[in-house]
Amino acid sequence: MLDRSRSFGKAVLASPQRSLGCPFAYGRARTHRRLQSYAHLPTLCFILLSCSLAFAATVDDLYKQAAEKETARDYAGAIAVYQRVADDYPEDARSARALVRVGDLLLLLKKPDEAVKAYQYVSGTYHNIPEVGQALLGVAKVYRDQNNGEQLEQTLLAMLQQLPQDLACDEAVQILQNYYIGDGHPEKVTELIEKLKAARPPVRQDALLKLQMEFAKYLFAQGKVEEGNKLLAEVEGKAAGPHLPAQVCILAIQGLIQGKQFDAAEAKIKEGAKKFEDQKSNWDGIVGQYPTLAGKVEESGDPKRALAMTDYVIATYPTARELHWMYVVQTRIYEKQGQMDKALEACNQLLEKCPGSANAPETCARLAKVCADRGDAANAIKLYTALIERYPDHRLFADAALYLGDYYFGTEKYDQAITYYDALLKRMAAHPKAATAQYRIGLSYERLGKAAEAKAAYEKTVKNFGDRPEAAAAKRKLGQ
Repeated sequence: MLDRSRSFGKAVLASPQRSLGCPFAYGRARTHRRLQSYAHLPTLCFILLSCSLAFAATVDDLYKQAAEKETARDYAGAIAVYQRVADDYPEDARSARALVRVGDLLLLLKKPDEAVKAYQYVSGTYHNIPEVGQALLGVAKVYRDQNNGEQLEQTLLAMLQQLPQDLACDEAVQILQNYYIGDGHPEKVTELIEKLKAARPPVRQDALLKLQMEFAKYLFAQGKVEEGNKLLAEVEGKAAGPHLPAQVCILAIQGLIQGKQFDAAEAKIKEGAKKFEDQKSNWDGIVGQYPTLAGKVEESGDPKRALAMTDYVIATYPTARELHWMYVVQTRIYEKQGQMDKALEACNQLLEKCPGSANAPETCARLAKVCADRGDAANAIKLYTALIERYPDHRLFADAALYLGDYYFGTEKYDQAITYYDALLKRMAAHPKAATAQYRIGLSYERLGKAAEAKAAYEKTVKNFGDRPEAAAAKRKLGQ
């Protein structure tokens, strides 16, 4: 695990604090003159032993000290403590972890060259421990940030060769891919994939598969759907474990959708749903591709088919995590088609069956506004009332309360109007529409013949919203 021929504290990042030598040197010089008689030996040994115990610190103690210094953002102090771990406990695996942390902290202190030395010390001194991979990644990230592509590539390719089964390989291949693509050479990713396939000893299978999956995403984004799907087909046959096969399935579905292969995409969703029906999280992820598929089908000019998909999902997968999106799609399509009864029904189903969805209040408010704009006050009132009752803390509460207040004001039901205006003020006094609500409370009291209450409401408008047009109108009402 450890190459004893190297010393981090002395050879790499020698610290002034650590170069002071033994803390007991001065004490020994004075004590030497006193060792005239063996009679003092037991007492002296006890004193020295006590001092040693007092000065000794375990790795856990030192890590605690370092953590405290990091919390206080005393990074230089933390580095000194971590160096002490490395010097005092060189054979403890945690000393390697400490030195990796030294590199990380040096980066925070904007000392990349010293950070590289710390990382390289770990990779050159320790063997067969995870910290070696972390150190090499640290070096690579420095080169990446310095736009030193040549060194970056050399470091990561060497890492993949030296530590083919290290978990850090997953991140290493991702960094390489991003570098190649960012540098305008995506073809090098294809070359890298072939290199990794041929590598002996072989690299981590997951690292290779994840690289292929990420590159497939890139190909999809570039419109190279056929190439991406071909790559995923290769991955699908090799993916193993609890989550990777499902991730491959989801990516394949997304690629098919992007390529407008809607039949194949839907077939893939159904196949995946059946395959992963005993794995709820994976199952949700796969069935959760239906909203995107239905939306793309609608965009392609086939809303009838999109609606059929939503009906299928609602009937077949009633426990799906993304079920709420099906009602959102239905509401939108029916509203666009002018089928308001069906749009309202879909919205009501959303509110009833998926009340916790963030889409529920948004969809409710949007449809309420559509109804209001079309002069359908009855349904607008129903929807805005539902919004206020179910989601009193939602940001659209103010729109709903003001609409209801104005509606009842317009129908001369001033007491009810005041109720909604007042609700807006109590819940959202800082909302831009609060000034309007306060002023209209005054108007409502005035219409009710309650002069004192009207005056008080106008005065509040002037006091609380002095820079708003409503305040100017209130001043005129007050004769100011």
